Amino acid sequence: MITLTEYYMGRDREFPEEFEGANVEHNAKFLLHQVNGLLKSLNIDNVEVRSGWRPRVINEKVGGSSRSYHIVGRAIDIADPLGGLGIILSQNPEKLRAHQLWLEDPQKTKTWVHLDNGIRKDRESRIFLP
Repeated sequence: MITLTEYYMGRDREFPEEFEGANVEHNAKFLLHQVNGLLKSLNIDNVEVRSGWRPRVINEKVGGSSRSYHIVGRAIDIADPLGGLGIILSQNPEKLRAHQLWLEDPQKTKTWVHLDNGIRKDRESRIFLP
């Protein structure tokens, strides 16, 4: 189970004004409810957060989109060094849909999995291209 502490990565204390101004806590709690529910439904219980909430300055440093859902606490990257998690998730679009999550194309994220609860036009696969 992913905790808020893991998701924030200490950035809530390092960037308190941006954290409080972007409604991050509310968004992050809802996102983790969705992500943890998805992982539980797949019997996956030991994951590592690669990137959680990102203040704008950190998002820019890592080359994230200026509209990244990470900025507002609605996206998470989970370590996936061997690619197995990406395969499992891409083969279970019904579970992604049930938890109202989107998966970034695992072919584009070789060592991590990106999940978010962003707003997009629905599609059967629940996979999007960056």
